[in-house]
Amino acid sequence: MTENSLQFEPLYPDVLNAITGLRIGVDTLHMAIGVHPISVYLNQPVEIVVVLQNMIDQAMDVKIGVQLPTRDASGRAVHMMTPKKVIDVQMKPGEVGVLKIPVVPLAPTTPGDDLPVRVAVRRRSRNGTPVRAPIGGAPASALAISPYKLQALQDGDYVEHPADKS
Repeated sequence: MTENSLQFEPLYPDVLNAITGLRIGVDTLHMAIGVHPISVYLNQPVEIVVVLQNMIDQAMDVKIGVQLPTRDASGRAVHMMTPKKVIDVQMKPGEVGVLKIPVVPLAPTTPGDDLPVRVAVRRRSRNGTPVRAPIGGAPASALAISPYKLQALQDGDYVEHPADKS
């Protein structure tokens, strides 16, 4: 009688897709970047929402930089404030996390559409073994987040953007 052993590699679920439905993939790090709420008012904070998904079994250092506009498309002055323009995050192996960066538009900013806030994400990690399928994988069956917070994240306006553009 021969003995056969079945081998398989369990993979983590695609939490990022359960939250945003969109992704920007950069090898070992997948992310989605959006804004919430969609309507913005002077002197009221808006959040740049960055959802990060570590795709490997190694820790990862992530640096997120925010560049705020000083002029709109018509050349009018724009004044926005954020407490930090560069944020450093240490991600655990396979971790998924949400970073919310508050931005407050101030006068003399005039009402308008499409103020281009740029977000640059850099990562440094050791070589690791993938813990998720390269294009996402199975959906998450449960999330460690309240349904209200999940709905607020899903209500954000996320962008599809090439990984080499900011």
